[in-house]
Amino acid sequence: MISVGEALEIILSGIETLPSESVPILDMRGRTLAEAVAARRTQPPVDVSATDGYALRAADAARIPARLTCLGSVPKKGGAVAGRVSEGECVEVVAGGPLPPGADAVVPQDDVARDGARVVVKEPARSGDQVRPAGMDFTEGRVLLRPGRLLAPRDVALLAAMGIDQVSVTRRPRVAILSAADPLAPLDGSPGSSHFAAANAAGLAALVFSQVGDLVETGSGDLEHRLAAAQAADLLVIPGGGTAAMRAALRAHGFRPSVDSLAVRPGRTMVFGHLDALPVLALPGNPVSVGVISVLFVKPILQKMRGLPPSTGASGMARLGRDLAENGRHQTYLRADLYREPDGTLVANPFEKQDNAMLADFARADGLIVRPPFAPPTRAGDRVEIILL
Repeated sequence: MISVGEALEIILSGIETLPSESVPILDMRGRTLAEAVAARRTQPPVDVSATDGYALRAADAARIPARLTCLGSVPKKGGAVAGRVSEGECVEVVAGGPLPPGADAVVPQDDVARDGARVVVKEPARSGDQVRPAGMDFTEGRVLLRPGRLLAPRDVALLAAMGIDQVSVTRRPRVAILSAADPLAPLDGSPGSSHFAAANAAGLAALVFSQVGDLVETGSGDLEHRLAAAQAADLLVIPGGGTAAMRAALRAHGFRPSVDSLAVRPGRTMVFGHLDALPVLALPGNPVSVGVISVLFVKPILQKMRGLPPSTGASGMARLGRDLAENGRHQTYLRADLYREPDGTLVANPFEKQDNAMLADFARADGLIVRPPFAPPTRAGDRVEIILL
């Protein structure tokens, strides 16, 4: 048996980042940037006002009250005013509007009294007050985003401001999910063992979508035809494929395992290998086992394909909520509630029952307690490693 860490190292060593593709701005969110991106424009392109108010020469408002003559207004962003602000003059401006020539400060509207063209400034101004200078945010040609960045909504907003409408990102992973069980029964609430197969496939599909991936349909029919259809994918996942019968069937079709007999619970029957060049994860059949293995292996594989650092997710330490007996030879992942004590200490309270078929408990778990092989008895209050779900 090999450890989870060894298995993950073997698996990820053969996983490559997928090729890039160019996508429009509305398809960028959640994708991984494949190239450095430089601004196509300067922002702001000229000196602009930071507020609604009056643009003036700061020297004219050094002493208050200052009485000035308003030359007119810049009615909207991008507008302009003819002429130049000279001594004793001002121009009404809006936030984001260009600063008129000659002005070097803006006095907010609330600090001004106006009667027609006559303006009284009630608060002093200094040069640069309420002015956003040209290029304050960024300048044309500056590289603002670099390869490997996971594009969040704020990055998409920045790209739009930079004048970018297309960008090169890593292609979305294509994943085939092939249920080793009989064809799935309708999810109509009627009893049947196939509901486990349906739950596994649905949960895996949701994980693929959460990792910005796409599903490849394998259809129905015999195993040979479904495996052939899966060749269009970047990864094949087979819930229920870890059984002895399914392993034998896969080997008969050319499957070459490289990770077998994993020292993990739940999920010890997981197998990883290749079918021709296609990476294949054959998983256990119990839904909790599938869920845990998805966190430990499927998610990191998809992350590496996307050009991201592979990770099981947020992890850390917590105080144990109740005693645990000595662990066996498998690295064990226990479902647990997480809560904080009044002093802020995080506590992980493992569920009494850890049956691999109890999907409701897995859905309500906040995290997994990680117990190394042959861990000694652990007492309530001891610190344990956790993975957040």
